[in-house]
Amino acid sequence: MLATNDRAAKPNKPSLFSGKSGTIEAWCSHMDAYVSGSEPDEACCIACTYLDGEAFTWWQSYSAATSVPDWDTLRTCLIRRFNPLDKVQAARNKMHSWRQLKDVGSFNKSFLSIVMDIPDITES
Repeated sequence: MLATNDRAAKPNKPSLFSGKSGTIEAWCSHMDAYVSGSEPDEACCIACTYLDGEAFTWWQSYSAATSVPDWDTLRTCLIRRFNPLDKVQAARNKMHSWRQLKDVGSFNKSFLSIVMDIPDITES
């Protein structure tokens, strides 16, 4: 018989975000789960401790000039700053020059990664 526990499951700690292009949305999703249930201002403070490298340098400069009251605001600012300007067009350009260089598994993984950034793509 399984014992029940009243405590909620803890999400894994998110990785550090260093500003690497194309990774901000996934990082923010992980952070959303991690700070879920926290007060908005506390969630913002927690998220800031997971910024590193270029992202941390940006945050130091940005927070000195602008008030960021909560995680939702910080999330929006991070996505605006670290998402490619035209993510869909960049993915379409990548798809145009995309070729199989390794095994089929790597080819498929690469393809699916590109397709995730093109929301209006169809099977045909």
